[in-house]
Amino acid sequence: MANRLKQENTPRSFSKLSVHNIRLGGDTSGVSYMGNAWIQIDRDFGGAMVPVLSWDLSPWKGENDTILLWPELRLEGDVDAELVVKLFSSQIVGDAMRTWHFSLRNLEDMITIGEPEEGFLSFSMQASGKGSIFVGTLHARKQVTKWGTILAGDRRFVDLYGGEMFSSFDFGDRRAPLVVHFSDFQRKESYEDREIFRRFGVPMLVFMDPRLFEGCYYIGTPELEEHIAANIQDAMNVLGINPSKVIFSGFGMGAYAALHYGVRFHPASILITEPVVNIYDVALDERTLRPGRFPGALDAFLYLMQVKKPESGRKLNDRIFRELDSANLQDTVVGIAYMKEDDYDPTAYDDIVEHLALQKAAVYGKGVTGRHGDDPKAIFDWYLFRLKLLLREKYNREIIV
Repeated sequence: MANRLKQENTPRSFSKLSVHNIRLGGDTSGVSYMGNAWIQIDRDFGGAMVPVLSWDLSPWKGENDTILLWPELRLEGDVDAELVVKLFSSQIVGDAMRTWHFSLRNLEDMITIGEPEEGFLSFSMQASGKGSIFVGTLHARKQVTKWGTILAGDRRFVDLYGGEMFSSFDFGDRRAPLVVHFSDFQRKESYEDREIFRRFGVPMLVFMDPRLFEGCYYIGTPELEEHIAANIQDAMNVLGINPSKVIFSGFGMGAYAALHYGVRFHPASILITEPVVNIYDVALDERTLRPGRFPGALDAFLYLMQVKKPESGRKLNDRIFRELDSANLQDTVVGIAYMKEDDYDPTAYDDIVEHLALQKAAVYGKGVTGRHGDDPKAIFDWYLFRLKLLLREKYNREIIV
């Protein structure tokens, strides 16, 4: 669903420094890679801080910019670590103009670089003690507003693996329905679909999953998933509505989340496009069906196998279908637009419909010829058609845009 709308009018500045950007120091003992999800380093680093790794990408900091840093990181054992940040001039070759050292032990808030100087930022990590370091993506964001992280008033949650989850709640006109939306995988860090719902004036709760390099299905630790569910409940409480006046919506990877959280609340409607739900199969198919097209599927699978600790990849894969089988969706209308030759998750539509049939849910499907992402306009036009139809017929909203 890329390039649907020119949605973000506010300039954004961010860098995702992935595992690809990490360069190890001279000692590579005890190092193992989990795809691009993270690097694991098991070692006795000694009693004093020693250099361990650095990142080869240097984001630009403007003179009046405040940069917010967040590493996806976990420390185990007696190991301690610190992030070393240096600011280099773009005009003069030489030593760093400034150097900061930030402890990464029990880090809760984002690291702030707000000094009134411009230049290139470089990042490295030092460690001491004995234990394990799990290092994933390093996020470097320009602060857009002091009242939030990505947008004013948004909410941020961090789990014990350093994984973040963001949400933005807009009251709209305070009239039902509430749209709960999960975007597709994305490299940029923004609420990329919120303008769709703003144009209709409806209350909306939009989530963003910045983990890894392209997102991770909006699931993970129990704490993270409970945070999302509580966030949805809070939005309903503010509006004074129940799930019968909520539309769950999701594109691609976000379709998984719309189903996963939708079945928990038994909403009026679930509206999804190009669903990607067979997490294990999607990862396996990266090698044979679509080499190089969706490498993030492998990283997300490895990450979830570590975080959720299922008995097998198949158990992780089948989780969403077990949830559908045990749900109560008899009064839920489900709309699904899919690609007939989808190469991300070829059986997703049939699998979802098969399990929804047990619930006697009303399902409206739209198949479009092509592979995943081949005809975003046809998919999006159908999505808008179904959304407008829901708003007009069920909630008596006259939609003229």
